[in-house]
Amino acid sequence: MPKRSLSDQFDQAVQALLARPDSLLPSVEAELAPLVSLAAGLRDLPRDEFKLRLKSELQRSSSMATQPKPEPASYIREGFHTITPYLIVQGAAEFSEFLKAAFGAKERLRVPLPDGSLMHAEADLGGYVIEFADSNEQFPPRPAELHLYVSDADATYARAVAAGATSMFAPVDQDYGDREAYVKDKFGNQWYIATPISWTPPAGGPPAVQPVLHPRGADQFMQFLKDAFDAEILGDVPRSPEGAVLHVTMRIGDNTLEIGEAHGQFQPVPCALHLYVPDTDALYERALRAGATSTETPSDKPYGDRSAGVKDAFGFQWFLATHVRDITLPLPIRRLDFFTIRTANLERARRFYVDTLQFPVLDEKKGEYFRIAIAGVPVCVDFDPAFAGQQPNQIGVTVTHLGMAREGLRARKIRFTEGQRANETWLSVKDPDGHEILFIEEK
Repeated sequence: MPKRSLSDQFDQAVQALLARPDSLLPSVEAELAPLVSLAAGLRDLPRDEFKLRLKSELQRSSSMATQPKPEPASYIREGFHTITPYLIVQGAAEFSEFLKAAFGAKERLRVPLPDGSLMHAEADLGGYVIEFADSNEQFPPRPAELHLYVSDADATYARAVAAGATSMFAPVDQDYGDREAYVKDKFGNQWYIATPISWTPPAGGPPAVQPVLHPRGADQFMQFLKDAFDAEILGDVPRSPEGAVLHVTMRIGDNTLEIGEAHGQFQPVPCALHLYVPDTDALYERALRAGATSTETPSDKPYGDRSAGVKDAFGFQWFLATHVRDITLPLPIRRLDFFTIRTANLERARRFYVDTLQFPVLDEKKGEYFRIAIAGVPVCVDFDPAFAGQQPNQIGVTVTHLGMAREGLRARKIRFTEGQRANETWLSVKDPDGHEILFIEEK
């Protein structure tokens, strides 16, 4: 009988070990003894059924790990960009009307104080937010220089002047490819109004709103922005024969600002800027190391941001913020204003409510409606010749500010329509049964 090869002997020994785990070591050639001894030590490793169960558990764990998780709130609040100018003015309510008349702005939010001044307000210009508020002892006026890109610089310039702005120069074709005008409003803000004419803007168009800063020491200021906020220079840095920065665009996050050395009529305007960053605490510390001074240490705010404040060595105020959670603003309801009942027979309804139930009449217009008071709440009985059986009712609610109500409804993802009659504007929503609620601004 021929002698078996060493490989056959080793294979047979391993099979014997696996078949009888408690058996003694098989007899093999001397040179195979160390390998068989090693195989015996490994024979208790997982078997097929264990490996199958392990595979199943791993697949389940992997599936759970890859399930979509709720996305955390973006560090930039919805509707904002990284850089947002924050204008502190005298007469913020009047300034809001100027923004609407001059630039077609849409007011997003208004937070009034009891004395009628505005603690905070927001307006949308072409998809970019401008924040503003009334000045006070703690926050004196801080106007800004802003570069607006619009579809028609001539028309926007004319609207701005008609709204009360002072022309610094009328629209003109500039060497750098813009048709541009320059105006100053009564609140101290300067507006460069431009439309591209000989260059192609990036996809989506140029930013509608860009802050323009004229510090003394532009090179040092640019270095501060790099060290504090990871700003980067876009393109070249044209300089005067003396070496001063003429104009540069710098990007922070998803937005840009423009910088030029202070000179001539373009002197520093120490504005305030709201800067959304991924980590307020870290950027606050970096800004201090870069030479800024603290105006407010980081803290969590009730509107969902973690915020801090610094002032740089060039006089600009930076409100740093990280959006950490989404909140839903309460609707600014003041009171229930009215409730409407529709009827096809106004006289019969009047006899019932006024003559029989003796509810007091607040006012009426013969043939159209009458209003009565029920437990202090006005109820309007409205003539509707098309009334037939059960019809949806209408509830009127007075709010302190229509803009806040609008944002509150949007935050709740409630669909609404807007209506206007004479000098009255309202928002309308309908409940699942078709009953209508009107939100009307308090006069």
